[in-house]
Amino acid sequence: MIEFWKKAPKQFEWFALHPNQVMNQAKRIWEKSIRLGDGGLWLYYIFAVCQWLPTNHRSLYNVQIIPNLELCKLCVTGEVEDMKHTLLTCPALSAPREQLKKSLQRKLVQWRLPFAESSIQFQQQLCERWRTKARKELSGMFDIPQCRLETLARDFWAANTKKSTIPSVTFMTHLRRAINSPRFGSQVYSVSDELAKILATHLCLTVEVHSCYLSHSPHFQEWFSETKEDTVWGSSGMSADFSVPGKNSLFVWSESYCGSDDCKKNLGKIESSLTSCLPTRCLFIGPSSVFSSLVKQREVLELARVASHFPFLTTSKNLACTQLNAAYPISIVLALNKESTLIDPFDWTAFKEEILAWAATVRVFLEINEDTDLKFRERTVPTHRPRSRPNISIPLPHVYSLFSITPQRSECVGELISMGATPRLIRLISRINRHPPLLSSVGILPNQLRLILKETTQHFDEAFEDISFTLLWHGYQIWKTRKRLMSNYWKEIAPEEWKPFSKKRLKLTHAQINCKNPFHFLTRHCKLSNQRSTPCPCCNIPCKLIPYAFHDIRSHFYAAPIQLPAPSNSSLINIDNILKLNPSKKRSYSTREDLIRGEHDRGKNKMSKNFHNIC
Repeated sequence: MIEFWKKAPKQFEWFALHPNQVMNQAKRIWEKSIRLGDGGLWLYYIFAVCQWLPTNHRSLYNVQIIPNLELCKLCVTGEVEDMKHTLLTCPALSAPREQLKKSLQRKLVQWRLPFAESSIQFQQQLCERWRTKARKELSGMFDIPQCRLETLARDFWAANTKKSTIPSVTFMTHLRRAINSPRFGSQVYSVSDELAKILATHLCLTVEVHSCYLSHSPHFQEWFSETKEDTVWGSSGMSADFSVPGKNSLFVWSESYCGSDDCKKNLGKIESSLTSCLPTRCLFIGPSSVFSSLVKQREVLELARVASHFPFLTTSKNLACTQLNAAYPISIVLALNKESTLIDPFDWTAFKEEILAWAATVRVFLEINEDTDLKFRERTVPTHRPRSRPNISIPLPHVYSLFSITPQRSECVGELISMGATPRLIRLISRINRHPPLLSSVGILPNQLRLILKETTQHFDEAFEDISFTLLWHGYQIWKTRKRLMSNYWKEIAPEEWKPFSKKRLKLTHAQINCKNPFHFLTRHCKLSNQRSTPCPCCNIPCKLIPYAFHDIRSHFYAAPIQLPAPSNSSLINIDNILKLNPSKKRSYSTREDLIRGEHDRGKNKMSKNFHNIC
């Protein structure tokens, strides 16, 4: 087997790094799987150590019948589902992943590894230092809120955490540069945190477009700005370069922006993106006059409208957040394709209640569009949950990070020295934290961990195997959860035409393929809206079998059972007696067996006649 591995560099990679551990772990897992009666544990280890787990990237990369099969079907990130995404980053598998980290931390504390209970406070200390320095330097000229300073510090850390070092002076350097830039003071509209939370939670939005470092909402993982300078604050790029297909995004447009050429280009780009087969959803908040022509399309729905005094938020020249009430009508418009409605369903009734409650809180008259309300009420909403959104909060790292995709920084060395760690122990911990987390998911641990265990316990081999099996077992639980969710997706959510190896695939008509109705995959149970029907069957109401109002007349007749005489000498019932008692049981047709039996009887009759003539 090892000779075959050498011919495949990808599958041989981990065995070449840790040959003894891979073979010893294979023997232990074989015994464990037999003892537990779970053969899936053995299969998981074999496929994982070869980097051959059947993810979408591994099993569907060469299937050309249906596009984009390699993407993850469980989360809204739009990433390719490979081993790294499945085991380390997929938001849909965050619960078993957090359970792995907690179990690993308990094992490290149980075997008394030095500083296992401690956590690294460098991130909190550095962000607090940035906030304190910004308050001192900007207190006289600017009135920046405390919550915005916390957001700026968190964004700056997240944008630069992959760098080798982050000097403390760089935060104020970039902040002064952003304040002194010529574009500072330009009005960029945003919505309140309460409204942003309602929209992001119910409509499963993850991207905020046309924002800036002073106004973007913390409820969105990604945000795009109008300038490249905002990339140091966590911006994913410029709004003009934003790729709409496959994203659930929020657009907040001011009246001045709606009259520009960029707005027309973005509207054209968004209209073309709705024809994509990827689930695409765009929510617009802006002047009603801009969306008057856009709402006429089937895939665009006006959710609500505020006649006047819609509360926008903007940043003044002294960095203070001010509320600006719009004097013109504002519409909340949702543009989505049919794939988005099926994959990311939302509760329309609950959304209406929450947004009306928010409007009552801020004292504005918000009117729900009646036509849109009827379109949602006449359809049956799928019962499954939408795809998982990424978790924005970043937990504090521990001293030992065997299952973290972000390695510890060099500044953490000073914190370990302040805890009393020796230089040798610091070197060993640094080597442990640089261990690939995917190797940890199959229980292959760095040899430096064994050296530390030798100094802390006499049963270091037992401790090493215990920690190794804990990581492997919980990695297997992550994979089992993924298999269960993917099985539910292909069986309960995805239609037959999406399945690459379906045997029941139906031939779709031209009207079904080109249907632009966002409710295409939702069953229509009644007709409430006055929307014009199309040749696609999605506009029809399925026929229901109406039960009869009266009983079937045949149910009133009762046939008495036939009573047969008990057999006297034999336990077998003679069929001739049955036919004599009930002549109606005789068949009115002849089978092939009857014809053959008749031919034999005719031959016997001829022989008996000849015998009597001779006699």
